[in-house]
This record gives sequence, C-alpha cells and structure tokens, in this order.
Amino acid sequence: QVFGPLVLVDYWPGQQPPPSLNGEENDNGGVNNNNNNNNNSSDQQQAMEQQLEYEMTRKQLETWVKRSTIGAFVVMSLFVSWIITFQVNKDSFGPKWFVMDETDATKTGW
Repeated sequence: QVFGPLVLVDYWPGQQPPPSLNGEENDNGGVNNNNNNNNNSSDQQQAMEQQLEYEMTRKQLETWVKRSTIGAFVVMSLFVSWIITFQVNKDSFGPKWFVMDETDATKTGW
C-alpha cells in the first residue's frame, strides 16, 4: 500500500492499526525470532532486499507524482491563458471563429 493502514478503512478509531507487513507473525501473535545464524542472515538479506525494493518503488512513485503535478499545472495554465486571451480579444476573431452566428441563432431559436 502507498499510504499504509488507513483509519475507517483498515481499522476503527481507538483500536491498534494492523501489524506491518515487514514482521512475520506466528500462531501466538508474536513475531518469529530465529536464533539460527543461517536463517538469521538469510532473513536479514531478505529484509534488506524488501527494504531496497520498497525504496525504489517509493522513489518511482515520487517521480511520477511530481511529473503529474507539473503536467497538471502546465495544462491548467494553458487552458486559463486560452480563456483569458479569447475573452479579451473575442471581437477581433471575427464571426468564423464561432460555431453559429447570430442569424442562425434567431432562425433555430437556440
């Protein structure tokens, strides 16, 4: 998940949020702690790989959010500038810029 556990979606207010996905839970509800060195080192390696993958995903997400934000600002500024330009100079565009001239409007009633 991008945002982690959400109140009213994943849990109710006043309750504990669900446990994180990084820790493995056993049947007793506690986190497994293996004392075996081989398992411990492989668990550490796996945890490091998961953390690296998480950081890379987060970095890509930040990049695309920034790009989307910049794109939205550019498109909105172009749209607003077109509206302002058209409203200020609408008399100089001439009747061919409009879909319907005044005589057609009086004939159709629209």
